[in-house]
Amino acid sequence: MKVALINTVKETGSTGRIVKALYEKTEQEAGEACIIYGRGKNDPAVKSYRVGTTADFFFHVLRNFFRGESGFGSKKATEKMIDFLEQEKPDIIHLHNIHGFYLQCELLFDYIKKKIFRLSGPCTTVGRLQGIALTSIMQAAGNGKRAV
Repeated sequence: MKVALINTVKETGSTGRIVKALYEKTEQEAGEACIIYGRGKNDPAVKSYRVGTTADFFFHVLRNFFRGESGFGSKKATEKMIDFLEQEKPDIIHLHNIHGFYLQCELLFDYIKKKIFRLSGPCTTVGRLQGIALTSIMQAAGNGKRAV
């Protein structure tokens, strides 16, 4: 099983340490993992992808400050991250902490919705779509057991 872990930071702070621990546990017991992050230094020992640059981050902050649009900047950086996801083809995309001025949430959610739709087929209600996505994740985790 292949897991992509998305978080604002990679190995610093509380969420960074949690994601690093999830990465290590996945690598040890479940297969392959990568961390997709917005800020921080790169540890070459950990398979990862940094979304955008420091300049992208500051432009996103300014967009939020002047237009009140947190989560709607960084379009090009998010498109590149989606290209990375397309290459990696993860079975699970774990959204840990997506705020932090590095992703355009609308693009990311549109991409995830399309992936779930392709995986599950046409769905008439959001509730059914979530149930199918959850079932698919559980099946990907193995033998229909609950994915942690």
